[in-house]
Amino acid sequence: MKLIYHIAFSVVFFFWFTALVYGQQSVDSLIEDLKNKNAQVRQKAAKGLTDINDPRAVEALIGALTDRDVIVRSYAAKALMQTNDPRSVQLLINALKDSDISLRVYAVRILGKMKAKQAVEPIIDALKDENAKVRAYAVLALWQIRDPQAVVPVIYALKDKDVTVRTNAAGALMDIKNPRAIEPLRELLKDNDRYVRLNAVRILKQIDDPRAIEALKPALEDKDWYVRMEATDSVEKTQE
Repeated sequence: MKLIYHIAFSVVFFFWFTALVYGQQSVDSLIEDLKNKNAQVRQKAAKGLTDINDPRAVEALIGALTDRDVIVRSYAAKALMQTNDPRSVQLLINALKDSDISLRVYAVRILGKMKAKQAVEPIIDALKDENAKVRAYAVLALWQIRDPQAVVPVIYALKDKDVTVRTNAAGALMDIKNPRAIEPLRELLKDNDRYVRLNAVRILKQIDDPRAIEALKPALEDKDWYVRMEATDSVEKTQE
């Protein structure tokens, strides 16, 4: 009986050890394939690492975010979002300061989708990035993470020179519904872009505070019909 037990144990150990070694070699070879000149090879490697979800591949996957092939980049991003390795968050935070714009964009997008609360302050800093796309995705990331300390920085993002950043900030504040947004939103009703003014009205409508309704009144005379109608609907409801 003992002989059978030892044989069974040896067989199980053999297969376990073989799988472990093969897995190590497999991950190492996939990481190496990410450097291959052939885009299809790099695509398969990135997808393979996505399926394996091995923390050893984190650094290589972050490097793949700047790959010239969009499929490689998308697989790398997906893999990083799936990993539970704390190093991935820190490496992505570090990437927010990288000179490569596309890497900064991917890094902030992934941190948002990961809902990485430890990245809130670095993402707030990214609201000052020289690239508008990075700033726009930084707002979205803060919206996804939903940390209270992000409210004031997002309010300031309403004054960003880029319309996409301002619009994203408006959408985030509409969801947050924080009274601290009332005064900045009042100023936003003077914005040259009608969609920004319209979003400002819609956000103010969502804030349960009498000051929000008062702030809406100038929008009743807005030059744009849709903005006026949105503001009128809100003010009339409070007077019923």
